[in-house]
Amino acid sequence: MRNQFIFLVEQVLEESVSWNYQSSFWKSILTKMNIEFGKNFRTVSYSSEKVHKAFVQLADGESLYFFEMVLDEMDVQIDFDYEEFVERLNKIFLENSFGYEFVEGQLIRIDRKFIHQEIVVDAIKLLHENDFESASIEYMQAFSDYKNGNLKGAITNAGKSFESTMKIICEKMNYSYKQSDNAKKLISTLMNKEFIPSYLQTHFSGLSNTLESGLPTVRNKHSHGDGVIEVEVTDKIVRYALNLCATNIVLLVEIYNEYIHHG
Repeated sequence: MRNQFIFLVEQVLEESVSWNYQSSFWKSILTKMNIEFGKNFRTVSYSSEKVHKAFVQLADGESLYFFEMVLDEMDVQIDFDYEEFVERLNKIFLENSFGYEFVEGQLIRIDRKFIHQEIVVDAIKLLHENDFESASIEYMQAFSDYKNGNLKGAITNAGKSFESTMKIICEKMNYSYKQSDNAKKLISTLMNKEFIPSYLQTHFSGLSNTLESGLPTVRNKHSHGDGVIEVEVTDKIVRYALNLCATNIVLLVEIYNEYIHHG
């Protein structure tokens, strides 16, 4: 898969820029690898072959960052069909059972442990496409934390994203709220304003309890101080929090879109 990635990048460069510019591009990649990973990859000439040899020496965790780093550099330096490239790259990832894919420029874990992976991707896209920028940043940070092993940070930022989504909705709908409102208060506001309509409250009989006792409870137990007893945050709990957060966000943003388009 690493070979395929380098060859795919190489193909785009050959089609888009001169040989001299390709050399400059690969030089910038090697330089970043040395700085970010504390390596000492040095050479008198810079080519995809040199980067390829350095790439295969990286640990798995470093390789994840390498994918993002190269894509970021391409996006900044090269004029190419970004969406087509990402589509081809994600296909390579899938064929190799990699367990990650690029979504809105971020490498997101989508292996079988995320049983609602389509909900996760939908949440990211909905936030990105509907001016929920702060909530989107927090949700992406939650994934970044999870990917880097910061499990408590992942839960905290998932909770922040959920709360920010509701605050943005309150702002856009001119509902009265305070920046200090927690998830429970924000949920109550949306319920009282009938933002979540009665037919949905009936259909999802436990919606309020799910929103109140689901993600906020997980977050409160793990992100507001452990006290004397160290609280164990497991991978399973974090996956649950990320999935539940995504499910709630999709529901809320889709209801908001209905209000905007249909009143």
